[in-house]
Amino acid sequence: MKDWNNHLGKPKEIEVDGEKILLSPLGFEDAAELLSLSRLFGRDVEKNKNAMTKDVIISLSTLIAKSLKLSYPDAEIETLKKWALKYFSDLWVELFNIQWGDTGDNKIESKLEDIRARMNADKIQGIEGQEQK
Repeated sequence: MKDWNNHLGKPKEIEVDGEKILLSPLGFEDAAELLSLSRLFGRDVEKNKNAMTKDVIISLSTLIAKSLKLSYPDAEIETLKKWALKYFSDLWVELFNIQWGDTGDNKIESKLEDIRARMNADKIQGIEGQEQK
């Protein structure tokens, strides 16, 4: 009999800010939402970079928190949401990778890395803009 679980994501330990954490793959409904959110970026990341709205960031942070809750069931979900938002740019790419694993297609990974680099650049520009005021 075929083992279908071999094709599903597996928990992965990653390091964030010097601390090792365990991200777990999401359940069916949440995985569908994650896939839906990822479709906002389409094939052209540059053209669709504005898709990273406040609502999208909140939704992705909530999904990251749900993944963490699976790994750390005793943690408060609101604390996990705040933590997910704080380390958003490090965690959301990892969640995509954990959820769907290595497809052998690096196009998704390179797109996600491109978005992450832009978000970090925007964050730096925002900080520099605030310092000038």
